[in-house]
Amino acid sequence: MSFMRKKNVLTDKFTLETLHSLKHFPTYLGCVTTPQSDDVFLDLTVDICRETGILQLKNLASLDQVYLFPHNDAIGHTWKEHNEKFLKFIENFSPKRILEIGGGSGKLAFEYVNRHSNVDWTILDPNPLFEKNKQIHSKKEYFSSNLNMSDNFDTIIHSHVLEHQFSPEQFFIDISKYLIPNGLHIFSFPNLQEWLSKKYLNFLNFEHTIFLSEIYVDCILKRTGFELLKKIKFRTDHSIFYLTKYTGNKILVSFPNLYNQNKQLYLDYVKHYSDFISGLNLKLINFPHKVFLFGAHIFSQYLLSFGLDQNRISGILDNSPLKIGKRLYGTNLKVFNPEIIKNENVGVIVKVGSYRNEIIQQLKKINSNIIIFE
Repeated sequence: MSFMRKKNVLTDKFTLETLHSLKHFPTYLGCVTTPQSDDVFLDLTVDICRETGILQLKNLASLDQVYLFPHNDAIGHTWKEHNEKFLKFIENFSPKRILEIGGGSGKLAFEYVNRHSNVDWTILDPNPLFEKNKQIHSKKEYFSSNLNMSDNFDTIIHSHVLEHQFSPEQFFIDISKYLIPNGLHIFSFPNLQEWLSKKYLNFLNFEHTIFLSEIYVDCILKRTGFELLKKIKFRTDHSIFYLTKYTGNKILVSFPNLYNQNKQLYLDYVKHYSDFISGLNLKLINFPHKVFLFGAHIFSQYLLSFGLDQNRISGILDNSPLKIGKRLYGTNLKVFNPEIIKNENVGVIVKVGSYRNEIIQQLKKINSNIIIFE
């Protein structure tokens, strides 16, 4: 089941125009063992608001389809560093009764309770990947204003969850309902402005349906009664950490109009990948060895949707144990451990956004003779 957005998510007005559409895009971003004939597709169509400039998807897949199975175990050096620094950011404010929205891996919770006693941590996630203990509880459901939770929390935390919300303003309003007076709201979300500026493939998809850049988030916080206390960036192109406090003082600021800026950024992005794939397909025609994609996720699905010749791809490399041996949804490509290229003459296509340096370093360590296409 899918549905169509007709209004700007920020202003609820009919002020949208369509910029571009990738036809027949996979609705699930992970890997599966089910038959390819079961895969579901939807046009990935990007609209822009003429009054605010926010980019958003026109067509939305159902949550059950988008989050078919757990697929993001946040592994690798970058995610490890992110979680360590985000945890230290949280520790500065000594929360005791915590609700974490979408903390399915349990990594933040387990590390925090191991360091601190007298802490009660509840994780809300439809697909938890951890075992509960005396200090860590879980509710297997989505966050909403209709949750059956009578206790209020001194702190609500989420990491890379905000960009998944269909309505960020309603999300913040709902969060305020479960906080004690002056309770803290601490979160990390991707630096989408940098992602689009640097043409990273994962900035918009059926999970990230809104180009929720920092300037819009700051406005939404004011409009929903949150005071911004502190904000820091994790790397220049990965995440932004926010510390906010719910005061209930709602300031109905207007959203800026970034129409010209965002429209040009997005059209440049589309042209870049159209040109890149055309050139890459020509290179692969005469390339004498096997070629792999890196990243059994949105990166590879985007490249294939932009026209990468799937017949020239021998498989996908990925470090996640959740994905190896499975098939990338929407394709016929199997996922392999990167060690498979150890003694092979191969080419690897690496378009993995902010993880680029980490991945190339890993691949070169496995096989210094590989050809990197990027």
